[in-house]
Amino acid sequence: MEFFEVRLGATIDPMRFVYQPGNATILDDTESYLGQFGISRQQVERIRAARGNE
Repeated sequence: MEFFEVRLGATIDPMRFVYQPGNATILDDTESYLGQFGISRQQVERIRAARGNE
């Protein structure tokens, strides 16, 4: 790993850490992912409800 332009103690603009997706399309693949483990979204919702939605 190489570091370039390293400055110790320098201030960093917080806007460099703000995620700006622009026109990115958001794909919710949650159900497909959970399905790989045999878990349905309804099961997850029941667990959350039982835990009080920690």
